[in-house]
Amino acid sequence: MSLVSTPITEVEARQMARRLEAEHPLWLVVFGAYTRQFVCFPKFDAPSGTMLVAEYPHALPDRMRRAEESAHQSRRLVA
Repeated sequence: MSLVSTPITEVEARQMARRLEAEHPLWLVVFGAYTRQFVCFPKFDAPSGTMLVAEYPHALPDRMRRAEESAHQSRRLVA
């Protein structure tokens, strides 16, 4: 059993980005072919410049939820 993971192809990474976006519809998720990173842009009211970046897609869901909760808290404080 090898501990070294095989790199994912660009096609696989784009499929992962689409799946992540489908599971988190408040986000636009893209895979950068040059940077080899997943980049998420909020589709909800968030501070200007908000985006999440990760090399691995499994690192994003918790961060997405925290960003959504933070934006929700901010809106409640303003209202």
